[in-house]
Amino acid sequence: MELDLGVKDRLAIISMLPFNGTILEVSEILDLVKLLKFSDEEIKKINYREQDGKIMWDLDKEETRTFNLTFGQIQLLKKIVSKLDEEGKIDFNNFNICYRINKL
Repeated sequence: MELDLGVKDRLAIISMLPFNGTILEVSEILDLVKLLKFSDEEIKKINYREQDGKIMWDLDKEETRTFNLTFGQIQLLKKIVSKLDEEGKIDFNNFNICYRINKL
């Protein structure tokens, strides 16, 4: 399934991913991180930087990218969003992407 993601979406997804799970889940998590990570070229293009514990980039240089996610990756993301929702851990930083994933 194709999903259009901006920089904030990608960062939110990566930050939501758990550090542990079943072998299948951890495999899907690693594949997602590899897929969504920023290339050196992207980092330079958007002027990605970390300062005082904050991640920043030039919004005017950002381009949305289309990612092709597998059924397993979508199911994992839906499971993660459902758990975050149950625990009351949806916030302003992840609301938009969580809402979009929940509607898939």
